[in-house]
Amino acid sequence: MNWNPLSSLFSDGDRDRGQVGIGTLIVFIAMVLVAAIAAGVLINTAGFLQQSAEQTGQESTNAVTQKLEATTVTGNVENNKLSEIKMVVKKSAGADTINLKDASIQYISEDADETLEAGEFKVYTTDDDTVQTASDPTSAFFLSGAEDRLIIKINTGTGETVEDQLSGGETATLKITTASGATTHIEIQVPEPATDGYTEL
Repeated sequence: MNWNPLSSLFSDGDRDRGQVGIGTLIVFIAMVLVAAIAAGVLINTAGFLQQSAEQTGQESTNAVTQKLEATTVTGNVENNKLSEIKMVVKKSAGADTINLKDASIQYISEDADETLEAGEFKVYTTDDDTVQTASDPTSAFFLSGAEDRLIIKINTGTGETVEDQLSGGETATLKITTASGATTHIEIQVPEPATDGYTEL
């Protein structure tokens, strides 16, 4: 029988332990790789969630700050009925530039619920200087500075954009919504008795 002097140095148990050690090393490397991949996924997910949260936060902020304020609201009464609503508006404190072309106005009363889009209400820079309608692409409807003012006029009555006409003592709500989704609520009431001419609402 041939005898190998090296065989005494490496028993079957040593070889088995060596195989187990290699297997353990492979499992360890696999676990490290899985952990690294999982960490990468978590980092990417955290970054996405943070970005989404920041975007949602900005949208929520815009929905609060990017709104209009009405400095005065008056109306023209003819034959004891409201024929025109006139609002002087500015951007609220902290708001960025607001474009009225992107705004909508909802008129709500006991008898009506109508939404006016651009082109269905008129915008003026002064009482006598019309900027045409909000659908005119050449007109400027921007409220940029704190001192900027624009006048919104809505005609009411048969054949007008709002056919509902308020009489003395009757009320309505106007909701002006900007592009950001911020909404300004304006409550109006026709004085009673309703006297012909312009009056505060």
